[in-house]
Amino acid sequence: MARSYITEAGARAADEMFGERGRELMEQNGRDWVQRVDDDWAHTITDWIINGCYARGVLPTSTRELCAVAALTALGRTRELEAHVRIALNSNPAEQVREVILQMAVYGGVPVALEGMRAFERVAADSAQ
Repeated sequence: MARSYITEAGARAADEMFGERGRELMEQNGRDWVQRVDDDWAHTITDWIINGCYARGVLPTSTRELCAVAALTALGRTRELEAHVRIALNSNPAEQVREVILQMAVYGGVPVALEGMRAFERVAADSAQ
């Protein structure tokens, strides 16, 4: 039997991010990485992100996700940004998530902030349905 991809600390972080299905979603993510790459990569990426950085417990999920939204906006990583906007909205008011994106115009430029706003609007529209 394959070992779990998620540690107990990682499961707590996943549940904070995604709700009660967090562990299940992250286990599925690990299995998806096995299909796309291999088992070593699935464990490496899961251990680094969810079991490692996200499980440290120093920053609450709400703060960590605002940081992720800011960084991904400034970097112009729209696909990942949409995922983290979705997570950030689980623990932050929409106005704060949107403001973080707008503030990135100072650091990444107006074009990345505008693209970030488009990503925010897509996620908000999906959530409204």
